[in-house]
Amino acid sequence: MKLNNLKRFFALAGFCTLGMFLNTLAAQHDGDTKSKKSKALFDEGYVQYTRGEFQKTIDFCNKAIRGDLFYFDAYELKAAALEELQRNAEAVQAYLEVIKLDSTYRQVYYYLGNLEYRTALYDDAAKHLRKFLWFEGDFRKLRAKAEMMLANAEAAALIMKDNKISGIYNLGNSINSALNEYWPGMTIDGQLFVFTRRVDMQEDFYAAEKSGDTSWKKARPMSGSINTPDNEGTVSIPADGSKVFHTYCGPGTIGSCDLVVSELSSGVWSPRENLGPEINTPFWESGPAVSADGRTLIFSSARPGGYGGKDLWMCSWTGTEWTPALNLGANINTSKDEEAPFLHYDGITLYFASTGHPGLGNHDLFMSRLDELGKWSKPVNLGSPVNTQEDEMGLYVDRLGQLGYFASDRPNGFGGLDIYSFQIPNKLKPVKTNYVNGTLVDDANGSKIQGSVEITDLNSGKVVYAALCSNFIIPLKLGGNYALSVRSNGYVYYSQNFQPDSGSIDQPYEITARLKKYKTGEVMVLRNTFFDSDKTELKAESKTELDKVAEMLKEQTTMRIEISGHTDNSGKSEYNLRLSQGRAESVKAYLIAQGISAGRIETRGYGDTRPIASNDTAEGKALNRRTEMKIIGL
Repeated sequence: MKLNNLKRFFALAGFCTLGMFLNTLAAQHDGDTKSKKSKALFDEGYVQYTRGEFQKTIDFCNKAIRGDLFYFDAYELKAAALEELQRNAEAVQAYLEVIKLDSTYRQVYYYLGNLEYRTALYDDAAKHLRKFLWFEGDFRKLRAKAEMMLANAEAAALIMKDNKISGIYNLGNSINSALNEYWPGMTIDGQLFVFTRRVDMQEDFYAAEKSGDTSWKKARPMSGSINTPDNEGTVSIPADGSKVFHTYCGPGTIGSCDLVVSELSSGVWSPRENLGPEINTPFWESGPAVSADGRTLIFSSARPGGYGGKDLWMCSWTGTEWTPALNLGANINTSKDEEAPFLHYDGITLYFASTGHPGLGNHDLFMSRLDELGKWSKPVNLGSPVNTQEDEMGLYVDRLGQLGYFASDRPNGFGGLDIYSFQIPNKLKPVKTNYVNGTLVDDANGSKIQGSVEITDLNSGKVVYAALCSNFIIPLKLGGNYALSVRSNGYVYYSQNFQPDSGSIDQPYEITARLKKYKTGEVMVLRNTFFDSDKTELKAESKTELDKVAEMLKEQTTMRIEISGHTDNSGKSEYNLRLSQGRAESVKAYLIAQGISAGRIETRGYGDTRPIASNDTAEGKALNRRTEMKIIGL
């Protein structure tokens, strides 16, 4: 057992013999005894302490105290031995006896405050640390430690009062075993749970599929070449589940540990690929957190240029390479360690572990949000009982922000570290996120095809997803207005619109985009072309879609089209015909402005004469109010 508390007796000098120690103790404090018998018992107790025989130390100290009830040094040595045996409540009482004997002995307030802080007695710790700091004198190193510990104790007392988490559950023996399980992760649809298990002193990835609403099938090692004889850990998965970003520490790395990625192909995981020198350095990198769209990567690194220790850094994917890493800044990073980030699907809520922000123990879990100006908010401690006096790291939060998953070695588990879930308190929840799960198929035969898929946030005009694929899973924030655009060689442009709200959060969008080959007579609904009620002027959000139509017409130089406007049956038929014709003309004018010849575009307003749904419901009326594009020549 380590003799951690022995250090206190040598705080001012490097003494290492019993006689020298006793002389130093006497110089610091007159805590000796006139009883030769008690003195001899104390000396033997100290010898036992240096041997790690802490119970024997306590026995000798108790005998020494019975011979002299005011034997100060014996009480202090007894307290130190009780600490080593983690009999913390008794150690606290022993230190309080020391204070009763001499309330001016400064160091004991530090020792007692330190013990109380480590055992979650935060109010008492703050009281005794303030007393230590009240005394004048040198003790520079202890003063600096006491000041930091006092700040942490005061913050921890508030955390314990303000942040209470309930509903902590072990995930059961489908996930957990007598071995260590940690670093949880999941796909956005919640159907695949991925984690790290330590087997025979070596780390591998395991995965479990969902079974019913709340349980999991038995976890198995992940398939393919992702697991190796070396260590794999700290998993992060983009929303579509197509890749696994993780940490690799072994031969061939740029530094001691590097960030790598494996891709899923035909149900098998590929060998790891190093993410390269923009991310990995000769120093330590770990804990990748990839955004839902796979275009942002946050990770922990010990590289120079940060705030000290391990900092969180961020890179962006340009489509061909990762940009140089940028430090997340002073709101996130401290002079100590920030590690194990998780960026939620909302793209703005970051969870991470830190030893530098005020907390309850060593590594605590925190949450921060990114504001509209690109600044991270002051981190909030997740509170008790998720955070404890020990290390908490590796958090995952589900799509709806309802459940968090983390590893802990708390009692009554299956052995070692187990993975637990807990209810996320409202103030720590991310923004609720829906998603669209899509597949591209040929309309004629139903076979899968590849296409260029884009999702644009029409409120900001920002492209939030872009990929060449046949399947896609894309997160959508509530309250957003999203345009899906699909292009594939030889096929007519395809679009969809998604406007997720709180009523649809539990029903992700499942679509099969049936792409039609170029053929005279084919019709496509322009679902992202918008007009205000009773207006013919295009809304600004229509630009994204009509630019795509213009691109298609520029590629297909001989194609001619008809743009048609349609309404529901509200109002008079004559008015609806004029309105629909005016809207078709507005679309034509926009395409002409993009360089498309007027002779290639005909327009027609059909009013309410060609409904595609019942006008008896609001949903049906909305479907009938549409703009269509028809190929009339190739």
